Amino acid sequence: MADGQVVAAAAEERFTRQKHDPSFPRFAVEYCLDQAGAKACELDAVVFYEEPQSRFTRVLTTTMAGFPQSWPLFVGNMKTWLSRLWTRNELSKKLDVHPALVSFVSHGQSHAAQAFCTSPFDEAAVLIVDTAGEWASTALYSASRANGLTLQEYERIDYPHSLGLVQQAFAVYLGFRVPGWEAGISDLAAFGRPTYVDQLRKLISIREDGSYRVDPSYFRFDRLNQAPFDRPFTPALTALLGPARDARVALQFDTLKPASGSATDTESQRLADIAASFQVVLEEAVLGLCKRIHQVSGSSALCLAGAVATNPSVVGRILQEGPFEHLYLPPEPGEGGGALGAAMHVGAFESKTGATSAPYSPFVGKEYDESRDAAAIRHADPKYWVRFLKHGCKQPDGMTLDVRTHENPDELIACIVDDLQAGKVVGWFQGRFAFSPSGLGRRSILADPSNQAAVQRLRDEVVGQPAFRPFGLAIAEEDAAKVVDVKDHTAWPLRWMQAAVPVAEEAAGAVSAAVHVNATIRPLICGDDSATHALLKAWGARSGLAALVCADFNEYNYPIVGSPADALIVFARTEMETVVINNLVVRKVQP
Repeated sequence: MADGQVVAAAAEERFTRQKHDPSFPRFAVEYCLDQAGAKACELDAVVFYEEPQSRFTRVLTTTMAGFPQSWPLFVGNMKTWLSRLWTRNELSKKLDVHPALVSFVSHGQSHAAQAFCTSPFDEAAVLIVDTAGEWASTALYSASRANGLTLQEYERIDYPHSLGLVQQAFAVYLGFRVPGWEAGISDLAAFGRPTYVDQLRKLISIREDGSYRVDPSYFRFDRLNQAPFDRPFTPALTALLGPARDARVALQFDTLKPASGSATDTESQRLADIAASFQVVLEEAVLGLCKRIHQVSGSSALCLAGAVATNPSVVGRILQEGPFEHLYLPPEPGEGGGALGAAMHVGAFESKTGATSAPYSPFVGKEYDESRDAAAIRHADPKYWVRFLKHGCKQPDGMTLDVRTHENPDELIACIVDDLQAGKVVGWFQGRFAFSPSGLGRRSILADPSNQAAVQRLRDEVVGQPAFRPFGLAIAEEDAAKVVDVKDHTAWPLRWMQAAVPVAEEAAGAVSAAVHVNATIRPLICGDDSATHALLKAWGARSGLAALVCADFNEYNYPIVGSPADALIVFARTEMETVVINNLVVRKVQP
């Protein structure tokens, strides 16, 4: 940040291509400094998004509580967390700044600062529903810009009463990876029936005042993110619900049938029913918290962040049934956003220099010049790509490349509309990438939402996404009211693909390939003057509705592409027919 404004933000995985890269963010730091035109020695402050000593105390206390059975976990945790105690010295050394410039902001306040500072509100309630920071798992705040920025904590719920950790534990139970698979629970829930709600209310008890409690006897949260054999739940949970899913066994569903009862085997249906039941209880708990903070704050606007805010069905439920008139989520409401929030807390709250101007743009990642890649790709011979093809993909002999640079934006968009109308799958790479877990239209793969065959090819031969997971739907703001069946079709979570909401009945057929089995969509409403908005408008003029299927530009379980080279690798490895990189268009020409 510089003078209260966000200059640059990026996740290390966009540079190293390692998903959730846990290493020191060397390349992300270099990018941010370059973008700011600064050297590390010129920084006024370096901020870390939690207090290591406090978190170490929690980890030590909770791990030792299970001793001696927890001894293997104790050894692993100590190796990790003892090093965290010297975070100040490590940051000082690696950034070459004085240790006095390194400070810490609590985990919850980091989330709260980002959620409010990037929002368009002058005052708001702030609800953080997270895993666990130092101790707090859920925190209720009130924030205001009236007399300098203020952040007041009303109350909090501490570890182990954590909805975020329960969500992660259930993701593991259902056979998903964590972190990053929390949304998979709500996707799977669409195929199920809430027949296990009574059992799950034994795990999460919701009180009349809107607070909740978690029964820790069903969980071993200290095992999260440990070795695969260390499951984060006890035998009591499997005795209550049945065996957990082996991640190697695929879920089987008929995605064209109505939501409930569409599994093709009884085990998949049982797991879907458990997911549906968990969603019911989780959403009830979060709605209870929303009502509670609405009562104590008296605000009409809510800022939401934390791990549970990455669950699109939870966000959609708050939009439709929550007590607030306005809802805002930062583009990165999860752990990544905490780093930006810590910088905002120091830059905006503590120094009183003011917060970032609203509306905040998430497009603060690196921008690339495609000219070198355009020159290189003209000399590439597709016959040498075959050894690098994604499993199951085939490129025909004699395939060639058509490489063109379009200086006229209208010409570029017209030719891409032609490709989409012909049923082609198009990689779309424009400008700076987003500081978000999604591509948000700048690093996306697009297809005709009425063409089931094209979207199935996108799923099977490009992304490799499981059948039970839906794609997003990019919509021009002018047509949003035709597609989204909510009272406020311009709500902030709909702009950044953060909510699952009902599709308008009259538009369901035109966007059928993006509609989930429970008749919901994940909208990405574009209302700016970007190339993506221009493309949607041109598509709408041709098709009658300015909406396109929108997937993140990556192969499944890989990071979203950052550079043109990353985009071209996905293009080469998969059966994507066209890739657009700024003004460069590359097409595969079949013999």
